Amino acid sequence: MLNTFISPKRTIDSKALIIAAMMLVMFAPNAFNFLPFMLGGAAEAMALDDAQIESIAMYELLATALSSLLFSLLLIRRVNWRYIGYIAAIALIAGNYMSMTAQDFDSFITSRLIAGSGQGIGYSLGLVGMSVTKHPGRNFGYMIAALNVWLITWFILIPELMAEFGLNALYQFFMFASALCLVAFWFYPDNGRVDKDKELSSVHGDSVDKKKYVVPMIWVGGAFLVYSLSLGIIYPYIEIIGADMQASTEDVGLVLAVGSVMAVIGGILTAVVDKKYSHTTIIVSLSVINAAVCFGMASTNDTTSFLGFSAFYIMLWNMMYARYYTALATTDKSGYFSSYGPEIGTVGLAAGPIVAQAATATGDFQGQVGVGAVCIAVATVMVFIGLGKSKLIDRGVARDSDSGQQKA
Repeated sequence: MLNTFISPKRTIDSKALIIAAMMLVMFAPNAFNFLPFMLGGAAEAMALDDAQIESIAMYELLATALSSLLFSLLLIRRVNWRYIGYIAAIALIAGNYMSMTAQDFDSFITSRLIAGSGQGIGYSLGLVGMSVTKHPGRNFGYMIAALNVWLITWFILIPELMAEFGLNALYQFFMFASALCLVAFWFYPDNGRVDKDKELSSVHGDSVDKKKYVVPMIWVGGAFLVYSLSLGIIYPYIEIIGADMQASTEDVGLVLAVGSVMAVIGGILTAVVDKKYSHTTIIVSLSVINAAVCFGMASTNDTTSFLGFSAFYIMLWNMMYARYYTALATTDKSGYFSSYGPEIGTVGLAAGPIVAQAATATGDFQGQVGVGAVCIAVATVMVFIGLGKSKLIDRGVARDSDSGQQKA
């Protein structure tokens, strides 16, 4: 066992990569996963106004998106994944330590930019690492389930720890999780994207034409971008809206934990039904329900109803993310465009608060949820069109393959 740890099998076919990718998706984006608590805690500890609260979410996610985009456009096929992963983990640790010791709002924002930069690369490596495994659709489902097992515990414990030890308890937790990312990166291949490209080339040769998949990927990738906008718009403000409705941080934490329990079941369900129903049927059905729940969150003035809708929302967005990554992977048979899935998602997350703030008055957080619900509805239409176009291309490829075999 010690030899396996010291010299692991670093290939895209190893089980260690699946586990390591799961660890990164659990540990690297903790600042986003617990952003509702950080916004609420920072607002109280630093006496922030509504504009400052909104700017924390914007800068945190903007740094996450930009670092993720830089990684995908310039580095994903050029650098050693382990080494850049170590740098990202160190940035996470340093940024969260700086947040704990920040003396004013400007230095706090600087610390979140540093932490967000590490978060973007770490999270992207977790997602792209999972995307190069042999069964990404199934593995993404299990990944979501594992993530929510992690979140369930901490959604309950974090509010208690913050009540006992203050906001610093949250940053210390972030630093602990960031240190675990260093362990996960130890098991990563040198560059799994290059390895996957070689594997696809050996299987398909020159028969896979990237140009065929441009149009459906514009629709499906665009749908994922718009859906991610909704997540960046809605999720960070659940605790703030709950507090406005007189719900305590502990109440919100319990609701998020319940939603995560439901998401574990949903994640396993998405893995089980992956081959039984079409991607179109599953993702459109979930999208319609997701949009309805968000419209409920935006329109209710009842605390219990809002918290109930929030629990269902947590379950649904986790299931939706797994389905979108599966849709990207299955739409693009070349593997080229779908490799940018993590970056599409993080750009959407970052742009979400900016879009919502532009469309609503400052501090109208529940109005922003309504904007997020509209984004989900738009994404549903786009993904339906994109998956339909993908099916037409697959049928054409199958016909060409059959006629080629008949001629031979």
